Amino acid sequence: MKKFFYIICLCALFSNDVYGQKYDKDSLWGVWQNDSEEDTTRLRALNHYVWNFYLFVKTDSAMHFLQIQYDYAQKVNSLKFKGVASNSMGIASSILGDNNKAIEYFEETMAIDYKIGDIKGVSASFNNLGIIYKEQGRYSEAIDVYGKSLDLADSIGDKQGVGSALNNMGIVYELMRDSENALKNYKKTLIIRREEGDNEGISSCLNNIGIVYQNRKDLKTALKYYKESYSYKDTINDLSGISVSYNNFGTLYRDMGQYDKALYYLKKGHDIKLAIGDKKGVLMSLNGMGSVYYYLGNYKKSIELSSEALEIAKEIKVLELIKDVSRILYRSQKAIGNNGPALEMFELYISMRDSLNSTQNQKALIQREMQFEYEKEKVIIEKENERKRAIAEKEKEKEKVFKYSLGIVLFLVVLFLIFIFNRLKITRQKNSIIEEQKGEVDKAFSILEEKNQEITDSITYAKRIQSAILPSDDLIKELMPSSFVFYKPKDIIAGDFYWLEPLDDSLLFAVADCTGHGVPGAMVSVVSINALNRSVRELGKKEPGEILDQTRKIVIQEFGNRAQGDQIIKNEVKDGMDIALCRLKGNTLTYAGAYNPLWIIRNNEILEFKADRQAIGLIDNPKAFKTVTVELEKGDTIYLFSDGFADQFGGERGKKYKYKPFKNFLISLQEYSMKEQKELLLEEFVKWRGNLEQVDDVCMMGIRF
Repeated sequence: MKKFFYIICLCALFSNDVYGQKYDKDSLWGVWQNDSEEDTTRLRALNHYVWNFYLFVKTDSAMHFLQIQYDYAQKVNSLKFKGVASNSMGIASSILGDNNKAIEYFEETMAIDYKIGDIKGVSASFNNLGIIYKEQGRYSEAIDVYGKSLDLADSIGDKQGVGSALNNMGIVYELMRDSENALKNYKKTLIIRREEGDNEGISSCLNNIGIVYQNRKDLKTALKYYKESYSYKDTINDLSGISVSYNNFGTLYRDMGQYDKALYYLKKGHDIKLAIGDKKGVLMSLNGMGSVYYYLGNYKKSIELSSEALEIAKEIKVLELIKDVSRILYRSQKAIGNNGPALEMFELYISMRDSLNSTQNQKALIQREMQFEYEKEKVIIEKENERKRAIAEKEKEKEKVFKYSLGIVLFLVVLFLIFIFNRLKITRQKNSIIEEQKGEVDKAFSILEEKNQEITDSITYAKRIQSAILPSDDLIKELMPSSFVFYKPKDIIAGDFYWLEPLDDSLLFAVADCTGHGVPGAMVSVVSINALNRSVRELGKKEPGEILDQTRKIVIQEFGNRAQGDQIIKNEVKDGMDIALCRLKGNTLTYAGAYNPLWIIRNNEILEFKADRQAIGLIDNPKAFKTVTVELEKGDTIYLFSDGFADQFGGERGKKYKYKPFKNFLISLQEYSMKEQKELLLEEFVKWRGNLEQVDDVCMMGIRF
């Protein structure tokens, strides 16, 4: 079934201010009611008041306040704010499903922007009109106004406007079943959105790319883009955008045959759209749920929901949705033998399909594309001719300058040659001294290089020793078949390590982060691993808390006082480790931690068990480590990790990855096997780090129960 694109272009003159800051509701209203404030200040405050607290959640109330803003702007003769109010009223009308009224408001906004010379505003109004035309199935008109929006935005270097027009033209391509051109436009848009740092635009673009792949039946790729799109919406708390993601998840799981999941997400999307008064969004949710019930064979429920959807679709005149809803109603009515209503819905479906696929739309699409390419080529040719004329003028100027300069240059050359001859004498004398010094430097460098190679060889051999101490891949595979270990040292050897110890009735496993990295960290890790082994093997400790208490004692002893002749050297080394340690016995998991937490993902939610805020090593006021008990359920995924992944710098702004995105990424991996999770973690880490240096060792263990 064709997917729908519900995108409202938020094109107000102050939209950047609205979404770049947080405002206090009472303070904004107080500014508006203060007659002593300037008119522009009061109107700006009322505009922020509507956009931040009403437009997308209480749209009926928003229209009331926008009318006040419009009337006052007209009263004080502020064309700028009259246009702002008119544009906002157009967006509100579109949300409420009155597209004809929305067109009137956008045309009025465009006329005002022309009058005050706001080319960016005119471009935005063309874009908004295109969205309405597209929803009404008027594809040829949509293409025309999108093209005008694109031309204007390109002429003033408005990248955001160019991106919006390209994105929306991509939507029309997809509706016309030209997925290749749709994908090309979306990818161009995505580049612009990423350059601008527009998270909302990036999310919308990723969403649309996902829809293309879903229509191509490449459901795995579609799910990947949907999840990435959702992560951006969740970060900026875009409630309307989140509901769109829920709808897309619902239709995707429907296409996968996972109908319970499909209904779950479609219902969540429906509830949000209903709460914020978004008729188009409610319609899309109802349409999706109607189709799922049809596939489940619950034709009565399908007819009930689809009939409700059809009423809204007819009311707001969205032809594409009328077509899809009528097709579901036709199939459901036919399935229960209601031939009369089935025929009526079939005729409506055919009528809408033929209207949307008209030759006029196809021709307009091709004509606009050819015109746009011709105009771009024309501009390029004109610029090239100007460049050639400028070059010719410069050549004439250069020829004049050359004649006057040649004599001066020749004179300077003679002076320079005299100077060079004199310097050669001095240089020859110095060269013999330099050659002697060079021989000494080469000899020193050779010695240094030899020592460096010896050190490198020693560290490489130390890596072999450290690798031998760590659990082997075969042992991990034998004891934990459904698991992975993601281990990426910063240097040749590491301070992070993973540990595994089988008992008679259970299994101990841990991930630890020792002080430092490289050679110092590796030395501390050897002491720490030895302490863990002695605590379990020699002293018989089994519970995680007891093991950590005993391990701390051994580590402190190892780094403690030492004898030197007749003297006792006091050594208060505070090096040690952070660790997360678990014991698995049947379906019971016990855990204790020193700074490093335990995460368990169950039903796409993270259960976090925090560690004690004390390290394994010499500390002030040590306390006994607490042991936490968890009863595992089938499908739970257990994660132990050091801080190397979350603390890695990278991304577009060179900032830390951080733990919240780390949690969201792990949740997104739950559809994959543990082997695939390891590969995707490595891919994410490398992508995030980019060209920056790895800042710390990375160690992580994942086990699916």
